[in-house]
Amino acid sequence: PDVRLHPIYMVGDERTASELVIPLQAQGDILGVLDLQSPLYNAFGPQDRSILELFAERAAATLFNVLYAHSLEQQVYEQTRALAEAQEQVESVFSHSSDALALLDAEGRIIRVNPAFDALFGVRADGWAGHRIAQLIHEPDHDRWVRAQRSLYQQRQVRLEILLTGKGRAIFTGDVALSLMGQGQAGILCSVRDITPRKQMELELRRALEKSHELTELKSRFITTASHEFRTPLSVILASTELLYFYGNRMTSEQRTDHLMQIK
Repeated sequence: PDVRLHPIYMVGDERTASELVIPLQAQGDILGVLDLQSPLYNAFGPQDRSILELFAERAAATLFNVLYAHSLEQQVYEQTRALAEAQEQVESVFSHSSDALALLDAEGRIIRVNPAFDALFGVRADGWAGHRIAQLIHEPDHDRWVRAQRSLYQQRQVRLEILLTGKGRAIFTGDVALSLMGQGQAGILCSVRDITPRKQMELELRRALEKSHELTELKSRFITTASHEFRTPLSVILASTELLYFYGNRMTSEQRTDHLMQIK
């Protein structure tokens, strides 16, 4: 609230009077901080802190997901390129990846899946081989999936967020990455990650921001209404007060009493 009262505060800007620092923390790691400084003392109240902590939580989760997604994309690219050269590396990817992975043929039919895929979508009694991955796409997003699969052969890598039908017929939002393996139309590696918690966090942040806007608008309307309602009676009080001040000695007792009653 007041940087002068902090015994070990190190001045970075002479204009700073109060400072709010919120760590950007995800998965137990500190990725950075959100640092706000103000030339006013006690500039950040509980509501500011609550909203900014929610924003920092969302920002940290997004940053972590971006870093993790970038790392995964690089890993997928390198390991799928090596797939044509060494079957052992494919086994390593399938055994250790926490994301749901499926190897597809050029037509989108499943060749094999990893344990995380079974955990996310359920274990089929007849296995997944031969089934089309499109069967797992929630109907409203089916056309987007078809377009993404078609564009894969021009871009070689496609990423999209799409609704999927998971284990127990539960609908969830998936972050899906498609990568071509080898040259031509040799095959496709499909990686799926459940990002439903992240989407829920985005929704909660939007609701918090909307609530903040509502409170700001309410305060503005109150100030406008109060100013309007008080203007007339305050004008009457001011007029009577000035009359008594400048001309009170010329008034009768009844006139002075009348002005005092108006003020009252």
